[in-house]
Amino acid sequence: MASAAGVSVDSTSECSPPPDGDYSAVVLPTSVPRFVIFKADPAKDRCFRMTVEGFGDGQYEVQAPDGWSVGLTEVTNHASDCALEAGGWPVITAQSAPAAAAVGTLDFEASPFPCTVTLHATLMFDSAAPWAPAQEPMDVDALEVKGACP
Repeated sequence: MASAAGVSVDSTSECSPPPDGDYSAVVLPTSVPRFVIFKADPAKDRCFRMTVEGFGDGQYEVQAPDGWSVGLTEVTNHASDCALEAGGWPVITAQSAPAAAAVGTLDFEASPFPCTVTLHATLMFDSAAPWAPAQEPMDVDALEVKGACP
């Protein structure tokens, strides 16, 4: 059963499910505290991007630490749109669609800026972009935010 579910049954390897996307996070150099969490899905050629901001009430129902909120959240139909180094926002090379809704939790210690984050959320998309999924889980623990801490 494990093998059929995509879990290695090799007795010399760790017993864990395959990763659900390739996650990364990076600080955006703006006048307010802001970073982006990325989830690349090369198999489906999609990139999910969630902006986290140190101000405002946010656009989505993702519970975040006090003073922080989730802003622009979107999917693009090109996985390479998740390739970002500290220092700027990538140009979208394909089509994008904003999330119609997002629910879940985002947790981190923001002292002075989050070094690692834990995200357990679900993004929902409307049918305006037929290539976008109806919903997408974003589940990652202890993800390093590049450019945030030494």
